[in-house]
Amino acid sequence: MAELVLSRTRAARRKRPGGGQLRRSALAALDTWLGWSGVFVAVGALVMAVCYVVSLIHVRSEVVQLGRQISVLNEQAHALETDVEEVRLRWQELDNPKRLEKIAATLKLAKPKTEQLVVLGESR
Repeated sequence: MAELVLSRTRAARRKRPGGGQLRRSALAALDTWLGWSGVFVAVGALVMAVCYVVSLIHVRSEVVQLGRQISVLNEQAHALETDVEEVRLRWQELDNPKRLEKIAATLKLAKPKTEQLVVLGESR
């Protein structure tokens, strides 16, 4: 008796229009229009299209992320170039001969005599 009730339930389910019936009818329509090989090709093309779109989105996000990294690195490079220029200016300021002569005068230093000078890189 349980088998009979179960089979009636299945039969009633088949006749009832709904999700399963709609899917079966859609597959049947595709089967008559394209054949099963056409259905597989259409599903494969759809899967490939979805993969293509996902890969495009991934590549786009990578490009945006790399663009942000490039802009941060450009800002850091610009800051370092500014620092180098400041160091060069400070070095020129400290290496100024007039400034050095003033400091030597305050420390009571005299210019070296010619016999005290040693030139490096020359042979005697």
